[in-house]
This record gives sequence, C-alpha cells and structure tokens, in this order.
Amino acid sequence: MSAEFDATTAQVHLVEPGDPRSRPALDVMVALRDHVDRDELEARFQAAWQEGYQLAALFVDDICVAVAGFRVATNLVLGRNCYVDDLVTAPALRSQGHGRVC
Repeated sequence: MSAEFDATTAQVHLVEPGDPRSRPALDVMVALRDHVDRDELEARFQAAWQEGYQLAALFVDDICVAVAGFRVATNLVLGRNCYVDDLVTAPALRSQGHGRVC
C-alpha cells in the first residue's frame, strides 16, 4: 500500500454542472463509468443533478483525485439518509486514503 497523502492540502468541493471543476471531476468518474461516453456522462450528470444528485470532488494541489456522487433523501425504510451512488479515486492515486476523505 502506498503512503497516505497529506490531507492538509486537500479540499472537497460540491460540484455543479457548469462549474469549471466539473470537467476534472467527471474525468475521474470515467474510471468508474468507462462504459459511458464522456459527453453522455456529462449529460447524465446534469439530469441527475436536477433530480437531487450531488457530486463531491476531492482536490489535492488543484488536482481532482477522487469523487463521490450521492443523494440525500427520505424513505420509509431509513427515514432521512444519504445514499452513495458513486465513489471512485483516480486509478494512479488509489490506496492512499483519498476515498476516506471524499
């Protein structure tokens, strides 16, 4: 396992469609959803965001290293809850603790 990264330079941002940080965040997401065309992934992000999907992106030294897509909702089983749809770290940066932060 690689050494842990220094979290003091890490920043988590909630990213919306049109935010300049959405491009690098979706570039990381492609590692998880590689069966989806990049343009289609962006279109799906816009549609999902309108339905309550949120995307948290972890940036270290201005480089997006991990993303988490999630929804906060209320249902009859759990009450109010957070469901994580997607969680991925850039392949070259895995096993360094980024997913725990994101």
